[in-house]
Amino acid sequence: MIRLVGETRLEPVGFAPSCGLPASFHFLQNSYMKCEEKVRLTAEFEAATTKFSEAVIELRQKMGTSSKEAYDRLTRAANEDRLKSEQARLALEQHIAAHRC
Repeated sequence: MIRLVGETRLEPVGFAPSCGLPASFHFLQNSYMKCEEKVRLTAEFEAATTKFSEAVIELRQKMGTSSKEAYDRLTRAANEDRLKSEQARLALEQHIAAHRC
């Protein structure tokens, strides 16, 4: 909880229960500051998702026109990209849950 002291200064009241940081840190982080780690994880998730999407598009375009070996290779690549995308999403979700940012 934050309380106003005077007209311009905020003062923390208590601590955030999950991590022991002052409540003011979470207030400022959530309201005014960008969490650099969240920005990085979001960018990684976006890049991984884009790569997975592109792999699926390529797989669909080659369906029925490529050899079985080539199609199998594209399928494996798309599955690997899907897993990386899911891992990136999970890392982002875990960070948000842990840091409430």
